[in-house]
Amino acid sequence: MTRRFLFVCLTAVLAAVLLLSVAPVSAGTPKIPFAADDTIEEIRVKIEANGYGFTVDHNRIFDMGPEERGRLFKRRPSVPTAEAMEKCADQSGGALRLWRTALPSALDWRNYEGRAYIGPVRDQGNCGSCYSFGAAAAAEGAYNLARNLYDENLVDFSEAYIAWCLGALPEYAAHFYGCDGADYDYMELQALTEVGVADEADFPYQDDFAGACPYAGPTTMFRSWHRVPCGDIEAIKLAIMNYGVVDAAVMVTAAFAAYSGGVYEDTLTACDGDPCAYTPTDHAISLVGWNDNGDAENEGYWILRNSWGSGWGENGYMRIKYRSAVVSCAVSYMVPSVPRAVLSAIPAVVSDTSATITGQINPNGAETSYRVEYGLTPACELATAERTLAAGDDPVNVELTMTGLQAGATYYYRLTATNASGSGASMDETLATAQAGHRVVNGVDFGPDSAVLTNVWMPISEGDTWVFEGPAGRVSVIAQGKEDVFGVNCLKVSIHGNLVWLAQDTAGNIHIFRYRDAAGTYTVETYTEFPNYWLPREPGTVANWTWTAGSFGPVQAAVQPAADEAAGDRRAAGGELLTVATTFPDSSWVNLEYRSGSGLVGFEDETGAYTLTAASGGGGGSGGSGGCFISTGR
Repeated sequence: MTRRFLFVCLTAVLAAVLLLSVAPVSAGTPKIPFAADDTIEEIRVKIEANGYGFTVDHNRIFDMGPEERGRLFKRRPSVPTAEAMEKCADQSGGALRLWRTALPSALDWRNYEGRAYIGPVRDQGNCGSCYSFGAAAAAEGAYNLARNLYDENLVDFSEAYIAWCLGALPEYAAHFYGCDGADYDYMELQALTEVGVADEADFPYQDDFAGACPYAGPTTMFRSWHRVPCGDIEAIKLAIMNYGVVDAAVMVTAAFAAYSGGVYEDTLTACDGDPCAYTPTDHAISLVGWNDNGDAENEGYWILRNSWGSGWGENGYMRIKYRSAVVSCAVSYMVPSVPRAVLSAIPAVVSDTSATITGQINPNGAETSYRVEYGLTPACELATAERTLAAGDDPVNVELTMTGLQAGATYYYRLTATNASGSGASMDETLATAQAGHRVVNGVDFGPDSAVLTNVWMPISEGDTWVFEGPAGRVSVIAQGKEDVFGVNCLKVSIHGNLVWLAQDTAGNIHIFRYRDAAGTYTVETYTEFPNYWLPREPGTVANWTWTAGSFGPVQAAVQPAADEAAGDRRAAGGELLTVATTFPDSSWVNLEYRSGSGLVGFEDETGAYTLTAASGGGGGSGGSGGCFISTGR
């Protein structure tokens, strides 16, 4: 019997034994865990049996011997100090100062709107310095995002400085140093807030450095670092979205080391450490984004950035299920010292010569000046006058108006802010000014005829009263005057003690911008669906609205045809009568009847239908035959 024949026979026997002992896992049956010493063949059998969707192959990391692996995986347990326990508890409120809260289904800082906010993958070599790569990636991601640096302008911090310079300092040496790894306390992040980090060009990476730190120049300081709530998937997404790349840690199995593509998953999903953030891990990595993959609960994955070079995994990256390899247990993010500026999700309101921009700025603890930079080129050669914010640690809403613009032109703009630590900037955006004599709100062009919506319509006087009669007797609707909401000059009226802000366009469409009841004031949340808030005149059209205050919603409004004559049609000559039926967040509701060219002729609430009977002033009338509190006259 030849040696080759014997090898083939033994291989066949091994495969048969594995297939017999590792049958396909049925629904509800526990998955088969990976072991540290699994062979490639054993890993593949377990992948198939568990129904996983990733691939493995030989690579430099997987093929390392036990001694080499021991030098590489050096993240080590530690007993949390009182300060470390405070960090674990520092997981909400002031710690998570997050601006944007509407999470997209996917985000990737390697390619966000065509721009890269993180540089190429690095390689730690044969050194247990993974902690320095996780820290540097989180610092780079946060700094690039805060300063709007991308592509060729990305900052590149020195992992070697973290490992060999910061790690040599007495206050940090017991926690991390060189190739000796780091413990669970994330003191490498604390060092970035107390000493700072050098640029890669000042101390290029090497995994066999010996001697004193060769760099003593300026460093980039960070304001703070924070842990994300342990195992909280949504909070991790918020941290990635608002602070860029985050630092994290995993427990490496043979399958993890051999990973070559697909969405990795394993049975290591429980954050069972005490405290939770100290769940056992042995390797630091970073997360640059996520993808809910059509089913966040079961199929969602992180985009994991490793430090094993571009030849490992998917060009140095791994797609990993949200809880596998305990990746969601020990996540942290960095806060730069420069102020953070973010443009509002609400688009600009523009005319032919001006544009109003809204956003938020976090001064990050120091007095901050801010302005909008803008221009006809990406250089943004113009700027608004500077304004000032007092020192603070919470985002502040700001609004600035660019004036003297050219009609029908495209402008680039960004919100910038400067404090004693430097300047921050929002992402660059563009807007198109309206044609001469026009006005644009969220891309909707109000031309010369409909532009009167903002300043000419509804010629009424404060205090004008309209009397309506219905099942509960007479009810007064009182004009409270006019008020600007989103740049639209709305009529404010009082109905049953509740205030409602309304406007009407030249086509006769009515819109409720804001209302106030005993629970508070509610305003339409964004311009994002602005055209849909204008209720078209076609009967049966339904629109759902959301509001800024409370957790109510959605508010549903539908345009309905008026009742026919047999049912008591109150239609009069002069225009088609329609009903806008609106249900508010507190479950109260009102039907506003209006006629194109005349306005309100009746309303209906939970007590029944009311008809206009008299008006004390304004553009009113009597008997429900005309007058209104919204006038289409000029």
